[in-house]
Amino acid sequence: MSHSFKVIVSSNRKGGIGKTSLVFHAAGEMARRKERVLVIDCDPQASLSQSFFGSRTIEELDPARSVVALFDDRMNPAPERIVHATNIPGLFAVPATEPLTSFNHPDPARHGFLQDALRQFIAEVRDDFDVVLIDTPPNLQLLTWAAMVAADYCITPVVPEDYSAQGVIHVKRFIEEVQRTRNSRLRWLGLLMSMVQARLGIHKVYEQVMRDAYGELVLDTVIPHATNFKEAVSLKTPVTLGKRTNAAVKAVKALVDEITARTSSPRTVKEAA
Repeated sequence: MSHSFKVIVSSNRKGGIGKTSLVFHAAGEMARRKERVLVIDCDPQASLSQSFFGSRTIEELDPARSVVALFDDRMNPAPERIVHATNIPGLFAVPATEPLTSFNHPDPARHGFLQDALRQFIAEVRDDFDVVLIDTPPNLQLLTWAAMVAADYCITPVVPEDYSAQGVIHVKRFIEEVQRTRNSRLRWLGLLMSMVQARLGIHKVYEQVMRDAYGELVLDTVIPHATNFKEAVSLKTPVTLGKRTNAAVKAVKALVDEITARTSSPRTVKEAA
């Protein structure tokens, strides 16, 4: 992999579509490839954080040692306080805790310094990492906005079904607004077909609909619906770091390959859609 620094955000306004799973497993594969990886959990549900550290640890974690410190000006957001080592060499995390909910305002533009909280923090730690992956809540509010203000790229997981596909246009408009007002370097990396069940006719139909509508913006990689992903999370170990090779492992490796290729040749959202 290239060692040029990049920040990638996983975002969709719909939940349950593999957004957090994307960050967890891609981060593990990048670390396996000797990248220095930082994941930042900006979802108050803290599912990504629990995947690495367990639910009890996150429930008991002082919010001042979590991503909350970046948004609460009463706290000290020093990297040594909020960046935590995981059990995976080269992979570190800024976890989320429940108080983050109070900072997810519906109108990001009205909240001055909060828009730049992540960008400023990442600028401070960028020399220590090769890639930053950010998970976001299933909505398009301030926490997602701040992530995109800090990011170079956004990737949008989509289940090839009607309700999931409907939200894509809103993500596109949100990215364009961030580009126009706060972060002109942000690029839409692509749509990732996620949780795909090849035997379901509806999945085949909607995947083709999405590819016809968005063309090359849809990633070639398809992430299957596989129990291996859930098993890996229960073991606190991204799927490619396990001992077995299976469809899930192959898909994540292919995804990281494609992310690498696409970040070497960025396109704007307008050029891609």
